[in-house]
Amino acid sequence: MGAGYVNHDPSRTGMEELDVAGYKQIAGGILAAFPDCAFTILDQIAEGDKTATRWQVTGTHVGEYMGIPATGKNALMTGMSIPSLPTERPSWRRRS
Repeated sequence: MGAGYVNHDPSRTGMEELDVAGYKQIAGGILAAFPDCAFTILDQIAEGDKTATRWQVTGTHVGEYMGIPATGKNALMTGMSIPSLPTERPSWRRRS
């Protein structure tokens, strides 16, 4: 992620876009709650300045996350990211 990175995440409706520092803060919270998380790329295609990636994340919920106390259970999340990589300002779009 470069200095001009901005995350446009539709699941964050009504919230501000994330820059690098904001993204690192969210990632830190996820890693604290799911320290064994594993990210797997399931499919990936590219055309022009975009790459579509279908992904999966798994991990054990051992710390509080978004106000939910640790459950000790395995968690699974799947999603799709479609980053646009213009020359000067990368922009990421995520759907899940």
